[in-house]
Amino acid sequence: MTVDKLQPLIETILKLSPQEQFEVITILLRNISDIHKVDEIPEYQNNYKITPKAGTAKGLVIIADDFDEPLEDFKEYR
Repeated sequence: MTVDKLQPLIETILKLSPQEQFEVITILLRNISDIHKVDEIPEYQNNYKITPKAGTAKGLVIIADDFDEPLEDFKEYR
């Protein structure tokens, strides 16, 4: 597979959020046997690294209102 064929895919991936980039690249590397080594594409050697950005996981983790309450399982230890 040549860089010319990968160019549209790479441009699309770079427009995604860092989390989405990670997910897409992970899926591609697991499922496409034609890509043996991404490092063999010199112009993109450093572009597939993901830099974390604050706030990108907002809303993905929900903490229950009673999170700090004692657990019933440990009632005998109180």
